[in-house]
Amino acid sequence: MTEIPTADTFGAGEPSGKPQEVLLATILMFVNSLAGLIIGGAGLYFAEDWIYFYGEIGIVWAATSGIAVVLGVIGLWVTMGLWNLQNRAWTWAIIINVIAIALYITNWEYSLWGVAVSALVIFYLNIPRIKMLYA
Repeated sequence: MTEIPTADTFGAGEPSGKPQEVLLATILMFVNSLAGLIIGGAGLYFAEDWIYFYGEIGIVWAATSGIAVVLGVIGLWVTMGLWNLQNRAWTWAIIINVIAIALYITNWEYSLWGVAVSALVIFYLNIPRIKMLYA
């Protein structure tokens, strides 16, 4: 006798066997990491001009751009951990996004888009159902 399939509590009928929530968390973190790499890379590209025109402030802008690139690379590593449901990846995603919000606000590349994406990632990862997946 065959069994009647029932809906799973998480992600029924998905080809990867992972819940859709994991896919969304991974996509959000990937987009945020990619944005950090692009914006930080652009900042490093213009760093010499900033230092020439703005002096010490230009040095601070260049340094924060370097930090953004490093966070972007670490964020890509964290993205893989989120996809694999690793608890430490959830913790690192929160830490990276808090730092990213501070960088977006304190740097020339301040953008509401960056703050919004980082805040969205933090909010999404703290939803009880999502948090339970990474426990």
